[in-house]
Amino acid sequence: MPPEVRIAYEKALHDGAVKKRFVFNGEQFANEDAMPADIRKLCDDVMGVIENNGEVTIPNGKRSEPLLTKRELAVVALCAGGIVALILARLAMS
Repeated sequence: MPPEVRIAYEKALHDGAVKKRFVFNGEQFANEDAMPADIRKLCDDVMGVIENNGEVTIPNGKRSEPLLTKRELAVVALCAGGIVALILARLAMS
């Protein structure tokens, strides 16, 4: 550990106990037990997302379901086909 980091570390250890304070939407709480249950659950959920030394984890990108269903794809194809037909009809008239 570099000397300046070691000095800062030692100083932080000797300054006394760490005081935690929770602030949620501008309201301060002395500790987690002082929070209402719904706020505490929200904080726990947020902290559960943060892992790996403070880096926010990202889902692996695999989808459990397709982006569009077969019916939605059919609607998109029909709309696109209609637009193409209108463009071709317009070009044929000119």
